[in-house]
Amino acid sequence: MAWLALPFTAGDMFDNALSLSSRSVQITATIGLWFYWALGLLLSLVPLSSLLTPFRVLAAMNVVIIIWGALEAPASLLGIVTLCLGGIAFVLSVTPQVGFWFVNGSSYGNEVRIPLKPPGAMLLGPIPMAWAGIAITFISSPLLFSNSQWLAGVLVAGLGGICSFVAFRSLHALAQRWLVFVPAGIVIHDPLLLADPFLVKKGGIRSIRLALVGSNAEDLTMASLGHAVEVELNEEAEIAVRRKPNSESEMLTVSSFVISTSLASIVFSEAQGRSIPIA
Repeated sequence: MAWLALPFTAGDMFDNALSLSSRSVQITATIGLWFYWALGLLLSLVPLSSLLTPFRVLAAMNVVIIIWGALEAPASLLGIVTLCLGGIAFVLSVTPQVGFWFVNGSSYGNEVRIPLKPPGAMLLGPIPMAWAGIAITFISSPLLFSNSQWLAGVLVAGLGGICSFVAFRSLHALAQRWLVFVPAGIVIHDPLLLADPFLVKKGGIRSIRLALVGSNAEDLTMASLGHAVEVELNEEAEIAVRRKPNSESEMLTVSSFVISTSLASIVFSEAQGRSIPIA
């Protein structure tokens, strides 16, 4: 609803912000604004795991565009409302609930996917920088070309496009990390850390509980922030872990492990509903 309302509140703000620009820039910006808005609205209505990252990137771009419009145009009530709507859309896009809705749009049968939290260090700089870099590249490139600034446009589109591609791949990889409840048990799907998805059959799980500080369980959280969930096994199992990107995997023998899910409450409700012991 926040995304849907944007054209009704942002029109005057962007008209004023673009009033001193050339005609070609005005036409390009107008087409771009409608395109970004329509694409964002479409993505918000289609929950698929492959579309979660594009939707979040568009929500971040939306914030950048609205802030620029608010700075260029005179202050107004509708401008403040537009800033609030853009902020609401972005904040909602990065919530665990929206992530859960998107990734389960691609789930199969009696399968429930619960997103894993990103590494804590990534939240403090790399992820916001990746969003900002992609937004600046896709916003500024067409505007530079429409203003006949060919050299700057080529440099931004070329270098920014390469950096944006790398940033988008990294963001998408972070969104593909899940704890998955399947009929046979649970699966850890983490392409950043694990060489292959790790299946633990229901009968091999002794208990699932909130992890305690100082636990001896194998840490698979990638230093994420907040509460973690510990899974204790009835028997030891081998798991292939990659400590660094593109490095050789090493086999670990574990009797318990800790993961950091974005929605711990759903973990325990699913475990209870599937007769998996909760400690």
